[in-house]
Parts: sequence; C-alpha cells; structure tokens
Amino acid sequence: GSLPQDIVGDNNHRAAYLKYDTGTNSGSTSDDYVAFRIRVNGTSDSTNISDGFSSFGFLGADANGDGAIDFFIGAYKPNAASGRIGIYDADGSANTGPSTTGIAGSPTVVYTSSMTGYGDLWKFQVVGDSSNFAIDTDYMLSFQISVADINSNLSAFGLSTPVGPSTAFRFIVGTAAQDNAFNQDISGVQGFSATDSRTWAAMGVLSPSMSLDGAPLNAAPTTSNSSFSIVSSQSLTLAAADFPFSDTDVSDTFQGVQILALPGSGTLKLSGVNVTSGQIVAVADINAGNLEYQAPAFSGSTSFTFNVIDSQYNASAPVGTMSVTIAAANTAPTLTTIS
Repeated sequence: GSLPQDIVGDNNHRAAYLKYDTGTNSGSTSDDYVAFRIRVNGTSDSTNISDGFSSFGFLGADANGDGAIDFFIGAYKPNAASGRIGIYDADGSANTGPSTTGIAGSPTVVYTSSMTGYGDLWKFQVVGDSSNFAIDTDYMLSFQISVADINSNLSAFGLSTPVGPSTAFRFIVGTAAQDNAFNQDISGVQGFSATDSRTWAAMGVLSPSMSLDGAPLNAAPTTSNSSFSIVSSQSLTLAAADFPFSDTDVSDTFQGVQILALPGSGTLKLSGVNVTSGQIVAVADINAGNLEYQAPAFSGSTSFTFNVIDSQYNASAPVGTMSVTIAAANTAPTLTTIS
C-alpha cells in the first residue's frame, strides 16, 4: 500500500486502541458507544493532513471467538462531503484470513456528513511524536459507533448474542483505498497480501480476546479426549456427552462444538449435510440428534479433533481428540451342501 495508509506504532503511541463508552442509561446499552483509534503514517502527502483522511480505516470484528471476521466498522474519507462512517457486513465467505475475507460493498448502517452529530463520531489528529517507521509526523484516525446500531443488525452478521461492555472480542485493523476491499495495510504487517491463504490468527494480526470495557475476561472452557466404537457402514448419532465440557465459570453453559480436523475415514454429518473443517455445531442441534458419524465400509480406526465453546463464545484450548474404532460387520454364515 501507499505510505499515508501504513499502520505504524511505537512504545508511546500504539498502532490501535479500543474504548467502550458507557452511556447514562444504567443497565442498558441503548446509549453506549464503542470507539477505535488507528495510527497511520503521515508522510508529506498533501491529502493526509491534520483535518483529513483520504482513505478507509477499519476494524474487522470477531464477535463470537471463532477466528472469522463477522463485521467491519470503519471511516471512509470522513472529512469529505461524500465521506461516511459505517458498519459493514463481511461478504459471506469463510472470513478467516485475507484470501477468504471480503467487505460488503455498502454499509449496513451508515453515518454521513449531512447527519446531526456526525462530527462527534470521528477525529483525525497529529500524534505528538514520530514513529520509528519514518521520520515524519503520524496521525491518529479515531471513530466510534453506536452499540445499539450494532445490536440491531446482529442477524445480518450471522450473530445472535448482543454486544455489550463484557463481550469477548477480537479484531484486526486495516486501511484501504476504498471501503470494499483490502488493498493497503493490515495491522502494520509488512508484505501483507490480499491473497495470503493463512488465517488471521496464524498471521499474528488477530488481537487477543478482550472485553470491550477492559474488564477481566470470562475463563475459557476445557475439554478432554473422547472415543466411541461403531460397526463398519453404520451410522451413529452423537450426543453432547461425547464431547467433554467443563468451565470454571459456573454461570457458563455448553454452547457448541467446533469440528477442527475432520476424520480421515468416514463422514460427520449435520442434518444430513457433510460437516466442514472449522464448522461450529450448536449443542441444541446435537441434543436434537442432528449430528452423526457415518462409518466407512471397512474396519480400522480414525479420529477427528474438536473444541468446546461456552455461552460466552470462548473456545477450549487445548483441543480434544475423538478416537473412533470401526469394527467389521458380522456376516451371515453360508451353507454348503455336502452330497
């Protein structure tokens, strides 16, 4: 990407910040805001001055802990007449890394310069000292979004749990020339490519899990290895008890199972459809008898890996291994006539 859009940071001013602003309505998120700040390299570009930003600065949010980006929040040329701040849906792909992630072309929620209070939603200001990236002045792009607007559009993002101050949250930050593509910088990583097949986590650009208000996070659940046996060519309906779940937070319940590595032999099916690697299966579906394993037509053994997810959408680590023993089917004896 071009220098004005490079994300930079140092020990005094980091590359990205997050802040949750609690409103005056106690016990409600109706007037809460969540704010973000991204530090960008200024250079001498005449379009990148203290009261302007000519590109798109954004945050990609993983709001359920599955490593995939659920939605984006960003500011596009906020000082321009055509500028806007918006909440954007991800494009419906896996959204787990650069090559599988896209931004929907139009914001689901948009704030424009013609709206009352628009100027309170963003700020572009000079950083007090220069970064080590370049001997010049850097800038902070700050913007905020109404939590109520996020929550009113959860279903559009494939989510159901409302966002609030204690929501566990991971994110990436980036810049782009337009607000519908990745084509500048992601989290300050040098050599970033939009075709990179690695996951966000593997690239090291996905933030640690944190609550929006900075309070201590809910503890992740734990699991352990499990096993079952099945006869070749048969199917077996799996139960929630087949996936050990334990959580030190007594208020947390068993929410789902994420299938990581698929079995080498046989097939996992959810409601008759093959399960894919990384897919999360809700406990409600398991309890309804919708998750089954179809054994191959030969005997032997196989396995698959999984983690369990609690009601705060924290996933277990380390993962569990499900060992499967496949027994040969009994065959009927044959009768030979001896004359």
